[in-house]
Amino acid sequence: MNDLEQRLARELGSLATDLDAPHVDTPGLAAAGRRERVRRRSVVAGLAAAAVAVVAVLGQTGLPGGHDRAVDPAPAPAGDALGRPLELPWWGADDGQLHLGDAQVAVDATAILHAGRTTLVRTDPGAWVRVDRGGPNPLGDGPVSGTPVIGADGTVAWVEGDPETGWSVVVSSATGGSALSLPPDAEGSTAVGVLPDGRVVLRSADATELSTWDPDGQRIRPVTGLSAEAQVGLIGPRPGGLVAPSPQTLVAGEVDDRNRFRALWETDGDGSGAWSGDGEQYAEAAAGGIRIATRAGATVVPLEQGDLRVVGWESDSEVVVAQYLAEDEAVTGIWRCSVVELRCALVEPSQPGADAFVPGGRVLLPGL
Repeated sequence: MNDLEQRLARELGSLATDLDAPHVDTPGLAAAGRRERVRRRSVVAGLAAAAVAVVAVLGQTGLPGGHDRAVDPAPAPAGDALGRPLELPWWGADDGQLHLGDAQVAVDATAILHAGRTTLVRTDPGAWVRVDRGGPNPLGDGPVSGTPVIGADGTVAWVEGDPETGWSVVVSSATGGSALSLPPDAEGSTAVGVLPDGRVVLRSADATELSTWDPDGQRIRPVTGLSAEAQVGLIGPRPGGLVAPSPQTLVAGEVDDRNRFRALWETDGDGSGAWSGDGEQYAEAAAGGIRIATRAGATVVPLEQGDLRVVGWESDSEVVVAQYLAEDEAVTGIWRCSVVELRCALVEPSQPGADAFVPGGRVLLPGL
């Protein structure tokens, strides 16, 4: 290396060494991460410019040990990682298939529930099946009251029966299952959540009270501590606990070992969105994009489209959004949004040659 090359190398090394890490003081780590990436891109751009200068000088002076030659720029990355094919399950009316990644299962579907690695499909009113690559398996022995619920660990709970045969609450998990015949005053209840310790949260038939059933202790106890503003009829599952809506507000909470509801944090929302797998992020369509709420606050991922619905999370950093026309029951677009990069990208076709993410026809996704 000649004197010119050595001097330039020392100056570039000194420039990189003198760069200080920024001080981050903001409640939104996603926003901080975005600013840091912008800063890094600026730094890299500066170093790249300096490197181009070195190449230019060396190109004039000649490269030692070889012939003078041009340096081609690195190729641009192909595609957009956010635009990769859909990973959430979806059902197409044209082929009657539930698509689970690269697998397809023939089943009629009127609704889809998906949490973690568990997928449930409603085939008729009161009839649900669990679907995996092996095919659909009926959920329970009788009509299901309301909608089943899926716990964070994949445990499924539901209430089944009818006024003539009576009602039972049923739990099915990887380690087995259990059931309890409900007393007369609990008939018509529905399951609304599975707690981390295995308790099933039940809502009364008149939607005014909550209780829990402990499969181990085989007992039902009332839930206390709900605020007067809580809309009991809309209380639903959240990984790790429950979400209790009140007018224009969602309260993320838990039920403690004394069966008291305890509020943890709250955010604006109407409940039409979806919770991340850890239960610590809530995404909902809002003006100008997708609003992501956490304990620390909220931010909006820009997406200038109408008729948006959040249909589910593929990871704790990526959420899937559909443009859904309710009158036509049509999905006209699918986006994947990053809560770290604060941007969205159109999902690629799931089949080669398709103009949309699926062939034409009615499409069903979780959350629709």
